This record gives sequence, C-alpha cells and structure tokens, in this order.
Amino acid sequence: MSDIDGAVRQLWPQYQQVLQDVIRIPSLLGDETRAQQYLAEVAEKAGLDVDLWEVDPAQLRDDPDYAPVDGGDRPRPNLTAVLPGTGGGKSLAVSGHVDVVPIAPAHRWQHDPWGGEIVDGRMYGRGTLDMKGGLVAGLCAVHAVRQAYGALPGRVVFESVIEEECSGNGTLAARRHGPKVDAAVIPEVSGEDVQIANLGVVWFEVTVTVGAGSPHPSLSEHFVRYIALYKDTAEIARVYLHPVFSAPKVTFTIALDEGGMLRALAEPTHSAAWEASKKISVAP
Repeated sequence: MSDIDGAVRQLWPQYQQVLQDVIRIPSLLGDETRAQQYLAEVAEKAGLDVDLWEVDPAQLRDDPDYAPVDGGDRPRPNLTAVLPGTGGGKSLAVSGHVDVVPIAPAHRWQHDPWGGEIVDGRMYGRGTLDMKGGLVAGLCAVHAVRQAYGALPGRVVFESVIEEECSGNGTLAARRHGPKVDAAVIPEVSGEDVQIANLGVVWFEVTVTVGAGSPHPSLSEHFVRYIALYKDTAEIARVYLHPVFSAPKVTFTIALDEGGMLRALAEPTHSAAWEASKKISVAP
C-alpha cells in the first residue's frame, strides 16, 4: 500500500462524517453560507491555508461571462483553501460546487433529503452525488496529500464555489479571485469517466404577452412556435462540435413556467379571453 493509499484509508471515516454533516446543511441558491463556513473549518483543520471570501454580484456584472439569476443578487462566500507547493511544479485546482437544487416534490423522497442517512452502504440526501460527495472527496484527497507527503512541488488549491446549478458565477469569481492554476480537476458526477471538456450551458428567456380580444395569434400558437426550438438542438450540437465529442448530446429544458401557457399548449382550444404575460427561462 502506498503512502497516499494509507492516508486516504485513514481519513475516510472522518470525511464520511464530513459528507453527512454538509448534506445536513441545506445549501440552496442564496443560502450557501453555512455550508461554506463548515467546509472552511474542515479545511483549516486539515492544515490548509483558508480564504473564505465574498462573491459580490455587483463586481461581476461587467464580466461578459456573468449570468444574472433570480436569487443570486446578494454576496455569499466562496471557499479557497491552499496546500502550498515546495516550488518548481505545476499548480492544480480541485474545484466543486456546494449549492444544490430544491428538493421538490418532497413527497417523492424515501429518506430525509437533509438527513444524510446511510442504508445498506449507500448515503441518501440532496447533493450526495451532485456534488457534495465529489466536493468532500476532493478535500479528503488534498488532506491525504498533505498527510502523506507534506507538500507537492506545485500548489494544490481546493475550491468550494457557489451558484453552479444556475449560472456558474461562483467559478467565474474563483478564477478572477485566484490564485491562478495550470489545470483543474472537477470531481462532478460522470459515471467515473474522465471527461476533458463539457458542452456548458446557454441561458435565454422568452417572453410572450397576449391580451383578451387581441388580433394576435392565440397563446397556444405562440407556445407552439417556442416548442419548435427543440428541433434546433441538432443544429446547436453541430455548431458547438468539439473534437472530444463525436456526437454531443444537447438538452433543452424549461426552467421556469409562469402564467399557464403550458396548459394552453396542452389544451389548444382553451379560450384566450384573459390576459396573460408569460416569461420562460430555458437552458439548452
């Protein structure tokens, strides 16, 4: 058994508890602070140089990669924890996100989504896979490197960022904040495949407004045109083709639905004798 294997085995029970603890701290969009503070405490105990710093949306808005999002307008912290290098080596970031998506519909859960229960060797809870499991595994790995070797030639930077599920602003802020690194490992869910590129996300909004007695097309006709965008995913895949993707899969998701237009589409003869304003946020 190598030194690093021994360190991981020794630390594993401790970090299994860390994972349970952080799952039990809900970290939805806009409410990531407590989870970040907890991980900062763990990183400090692991002997890393800890920097818990505020991501201020007002300071990111001038960046072309910034994506405004409902609920993300207040400063919240990112965590940067560094294992300094001895010198002369390449630097590496181990980066992941602490935010999770909502638990609805709550009645579909067989276990407490904020419980971190272990049943038959499997842990249950919101974010266990996406991606608090990978995040905690990354911190465990950096701790194991420090325990086994003290340091590497290059520095290792552990990052826990906010707002991945809806924008990527946390990672954008981390790159602007630094420290700069030569490469990054993101222990996100991948079926244990190593992926060296990702399609990413494109957000846009569609707003449709109709009024009672309007000569304009009915609400359902507007929405039929919108749904036709689904047909363009093959063209999107072709335009954004990357050498490592022989046949990239592009998904098209309705992220927000207000005003009843989905019902109008399902019932084409539904009367439009009422006013509705429809705003849809979509992410292909």
